[in-house]
Amino acid sequence: MAKTEDTMFRTINVSKQDTNKYPPNIIRNQKYTAFSFLFLVLIDQFRQFFNIYFFFVSMSQLFNCYRVGPLITSFGPWLFVLILTICKEALDDFKRYVRDKEANSEKYKVVTQKGIEIKPSSSIKVGDLVVVEKNQRVPADMVVLKTQEEEGQCFIRTDQLDGETDWKLRNSVSTIQSQDLAHLFNKSKDQKSQIEIQTELESEKVVEEPEIVDLEEIKKGEEIAEEQDNDSDLDQANLSKHKSDSDSSDSNEFVQDHHMKNDDVIPIDSDEENFHDLPDVEDQFENQERSKVFNITPKPDFVDDDTPEKFQDSDFRDEELSVKSEDSDDEPNQKHKGGLLSDESESSDQTQSNSQSRLAGGDVTETEDSQPLKRETKIKIVTENEDSDLQKNEMQKSANLELKPYTSETMLQLQAAISSLFNQNIQIYADKPHKDIYNFIGKISIKSEFTDVEEPLSLDNVIWMNTVLATQGVLGSVIYTGNETRAMMNTAQPRNKFGKIEEEINFYSILLCISSVIVAGFFLFFSGFTKRFDITLVRFIIIFSSVIPISLKVTIDVARLFFYSNWIMADKEIPGCIVRNSNIPEELGRITYLLSDKTGTLTRNEMEMRKVHIGTVCFTSELNEEVTSIIKKKLSKKAKSKRDISTKVYDLVCALALCHNVTPVIEDNERIYQASSPDEVALVKWCENIGVVLQQRTKDKIIIKILDGQDKVFKVLYIFPFTSDTKRMGIIVKDTETNELLFLLKGADMIMKKIVEKNDWLDEEVDNMAREGLRTLVIGMKRLSKTEFKTFEEDFKMANTALNDRSEKIQAVICGLEKNLKLLGLTGVEDKLQENVEQSLENLRNAGVKIWMLTGDKIETAISISISSRLFIKRAQYEILRVTSREEAWQKLSELKNKMINYIIIDGSSLQVMIEQYMKEFILYAATLDAVVCCRCTPTQKALVARNLRMYTPHRVACIGDGGNDVSMITEANVGIGIVGKEGNQASLAADFSILKFSDVTTLFFWHGRNCYRGTAKLIQFIIHRGTIISVMQGIFSAVFGFSPIALYQGFLMVGYVCIYTMFPMWCIILDRDVSRTNVFKFPELYKEMVQNKILSARSFVSWNLISFYQGSVIMIMTFYAFEHELISLISVTFSCLILNELLVVLLMVSSINKWMLLSQAISCILYIISFKFLDELKISGSGMNFILYITAISAVAIFFSVVETFYLRIIKPPAYSKIATATARLGED
Repeated sequence: MAKTEDTMFRTINVSKQDTNKYPPNIIRNQKYTAFSFLFLVLIDQFRQFFNIYFFFVSMSQLFNCYRVGPLITSFGPWLFVLILTICKEALDDFKRYVRDKEANSEKYKVVTQKGIEIKPSSSIKVGDLVVVEKNQRVPADMVVLKTQEEEGQCFIRTDQLDGETDWKLRNSVSTIQSQDLAHLFNKSKDQKSQIEIQTELESEKVVEEPEIVDLEEIKKGEEIAEEQDNDSDLDQANLSKHKSDSDSSDSNEFVQDHHMKNDDVIPIDSDEENFHDLPDVEDQFENQERSKVFNITPKPDFVDDDTPEKFQDSDFRDEELSVKSEDSDDEPNQKHKGGLLSDESESSDQTQSNSQSRLAGGDVTETEDSQPLKRETKIKIVTENEDSDLQKNEMQKSANLELKPYTSETMLQLQAAISSLFNQNIQIYADKPHKDIYNFIGKISIKSEFTDVEEPLSLDNVIWMNTVLATQGVLGSVIYTGNETRAMMNTAQPRNKFGKIEEEINFYSILLCISSVIVAGFFLFFSGFTKRFDITLVRFIIIFSSVIPISLKVTIDVARLFFYSNWIMADKEIPGCIVRNSNIPEELGRITYLLSDKTGTLTRNEMEMRKVHIGTVCFTSELNEEVTSIIKKKLSKKAKSKRDISTKVYDLVCALALCHNVTPVIEDNERIYQASSPDEVALVKWCENIGVVLQQRTKDKIIIKILDGQDKVFKVLYIFPFTSDTKRMGIIVKDTETNELLFLLKGADMIMKKIVEKNDWLDEEVDNMAREGLRTLVIGMKRLSKTEFKTFEEDFKMANTALNDRSEKIQAVICGLEKNLKLLGLTGVEDKLQENVEQSLENLRNAGVKIWMLTGDKIETAISISISSRLFIKRAQYEILRVTSREEAWQKLSELKNKMINYIIIDGSSLQVMIEQYMKEFILYAATLDAVVCCRCTPTQKALVARNLRMYTPHRVACIGDGGNDVSMITEANVGIGIVGKEGNQASLAADFSILKFSDVTTLFFWHGRNCYRGTAKLIQFIIHRGTIISVMQGIFSAVFGFSPIALYQGFLMVGYVCIYTMFPMWCIILDRDVSRTNVFKFPELYKEMVQNKILSARSFVSWNLISFYQGSVIMIMTFYAFEHELISLISVTFSCLILNELLVVLLMVSSINKWMLLSQAISCILYIISFKFLDELKISGSGMNFILYITAISAVAIFFSVVETFYLRIIKPPAYSKIATATARLGED
């Protein structure tokens, strides 16, 4: 190879490992290692302001000079929150470790020169020959060398790689496919595969050390058997009755106790006579207490690390291995049975067996009835294990596994297959590892004594790691392992998304921290500067640290994980909804922009053929019978010429029936079409409706039946698949009846109109169909002469074997073939709107959500869908934005700003100009419009629009889609929503929220999003208030006692205040509902009000701090006047007033009082009353009645202004939701 090729491609010698050159085949998705876990987790935690602040506060308490209370008061809450977070990270990473270990230990069959070895996935190397069986995960990136299917085809499921649910067709290397290697596959119709047997065995009790049958050991055993054959005629039926002698070491020469962690070998021996005398070798096992049978079979019973000890003497009936011998003589013979292999049913034959003399290997015995008996050969493997009743029971469970034996003939055939494979010099040239799962370039060189060929390799010849084989077994050669596989290279950690509420929490926390430091400075100033003023300052900062609630973050996380997420997933109105990111449920209640895909998102992605146009005539779906009659006319040979309408229709229908990648599958006597594109399925179904049925599709041929006549067979010569770059799909077929060569091509109108012959109707009809909302495809055909085809074939072969610029060279050859293409017709396929899409879009628009539709369809189709789906209101003024240069883009933007329009439509090329030149200006202008439609969008453009809209506007952006091309857009959004649809589940897996249909968005936004945001905002307000009020009380207490840094509440009181006495009512805040579910959909403007008038705003923050300052001051000042000289009563009264005040605040915050609220209030009061008996700090002096009167009076004054504010906001100037709730209550709707 050339030097440039060496740098771009790797050379793989098949079956010859180079363990130092390539990475190990280990899947690792863990975020941490055992050594880095604690370090990395702590670094991640200390990125948060909360943890940094409380770390320094807690550490300061280790020094006596700074300590203001017991260590548990400072360290306890912070350590609890931190340890809880660390444990959560450890649990998540351990789950990843378990999944990785399961994948890495999965067993596979690897073909080697020794035989077939069983290896775990982690032991597979580049160059290994691996047999993958049906429904098995592909362990590494592999080139398919041979399939069990005769046609050399296999199907794989790729949903775990690209999210697409349709099966993908793969082809083997034709040179190796033609070779006789069928014996490498040990699967037969009447027998379980070894991997299936192994899976069943692994579900039972396992032993730690496997045994191996090796070729060399068999030969040694044969020699020993021959020596001992003359020394002993011990009956084999009595073997099980003897125990091991201490001098039985010689017997271990035959079968040794090999300990092999990874590989179990099924040996191959070319000498058939080596197997003849194996029965005599069973004498060597006489002294072994435990034994099990290893049958060498086409479905071999592999013995590995996980194989249980099941094969003991009295627990199962062995499937016996018989070898027919071509030789026979008249010497008296006997049936040979090993006692260890006999069960009770065979006991009646033992006497007869005892009286017979031993035979040489290969002889035929005669019974009393003169019936020849086959000589039986058995191979044993000896293991030592502790006996237990459990093991015996498990052995009996596995006794019904049918293990078919290898005969000497099949052993030789297997050996011949392996020898044939390894006698060839096979080299694979593969491109360097990269992430693109839709592209692969390589070639394979096969050299032997009789062969010297090279074949090109493409995506059709490879199967990627983590795909699943859907059909019969394949033999493949590993080309990429470990982190060089496509699956691992595309496994990236998703962008960590955090809601805007996190930003607000951090902002307010920093603000409170700065405030506490400033207040501490004032107190230091008023206390007078002493020699150790630094100690005084730190102590003041510490006693005011309660203003920053350490429980805030963990409380919100618990609410999200255990309340919000479960509520959403348990909602019966949106079945199938999955929350994949529990960090951002509040964002659902703050969405301003919704970016949506069209196909499969707004529409059903269920295609139906509506129109076919052939230039002079248009056929709708209601005229199928007329199309059928026209084809009948053609078949009756009544067509006058090639220009006759029947000829045109016939050519078009045949082209639609042949030019596709659809495979028919019969399930439950029903024909099902499997394809990656629903458009193709719609075309094939239309052909079926008019009488042209796709009967069979293989790699090499397509069979169609025309009008219930005879099958018409077409040989498939070349296929040119559809790509996003070419936007067309072609095929070359040969009619086996007429030997006519046809080149058929179909594709997007914008591409095909440049290729097909000139016409005067295509553009007009494309626009007409687009205005009806139909998806269009242009169909063309070219009849090839033998000379044309031969020239093309030579050029294509040369381009297809090139390692550099292969795609460009292939495309150039295909473009040459596309010249003078005849236009056959135009098809129009309808994609119906999803259920309730119109009403959902209208509700979202009324809720203030601006919708952008990003689609790959043409402008006319997008406009039609926009109007029919009510994305555009009737008689709406919209502008189509088309620009080609920077100057034109700026001029157009300037003009649009002066126009009174609500909607714009922009195509992909114009959008690219805007992205490159004036992205910010375009986004800021488009953000003011009611709706934007971007047509002919690429996935990259979709992602750029989402990212820049999120960056340049202060509002929250949500993206929704259903296909793999929407993933980049979904991950860029503040909130990603994926729909499980016809295109697969990749978008659903990448999204933060997964739903089944578009209309579920309104439930997510209006009900769950609104409630989650409202609940969290109210919760934050209460927790901040709870911390601020106690800091105010602490400040007044210090001021009264000469500005001394003395803590007001110490020990358990501070812990109980946060974790016990106010905890239960606090959770009732997130259970509160201000509007019924019916009304949020009836009045979508409520959502708009919530987004525009933020609950957690600077105004509300100041308001709550003023309330906290007032309430804390009232409690402390009134208590000081009442208990001026009683410090004990001062603490108990102020703390009691504080608890009662917080319980009343919660009651005022909720919109309605329910049973849960009353229950939580009662529990809190009971727990607090019980605390009086156990806590010395709560001791009171005087009568209990006076104590109750004091705290009642003080609390009433403290809560007075909050009651007045609540009355004003609910009665005098109620918000919209309050008006609606009141009105509907009067009407009895609630």
